[in-house]
Amino acid sequence: MNSSKSKVPGDVNMANLREKIILAERSGGAIEFTADEAKLMGAFIEDAISEADAKESDKAPE
Repeated sequence: MNSSKSKVPGDVNMANLREKIILAERSGGAIEFTADEAKLMGAFIEDAISEADAKESDKAPE
């Protein structure tokens, strides 16, 4: 099994997902995700929050 494919749920077309995000950012509109896209974006947001928390804890005085 190819582990890189297992990270992308279902049939998420990354190019289409990227285009949705760019268009929403430019227009200020909302993004409608499919269920698989929502799972992928949720995982991305969780990773970003964890990364930010780790950086913040590294900066905290002891």
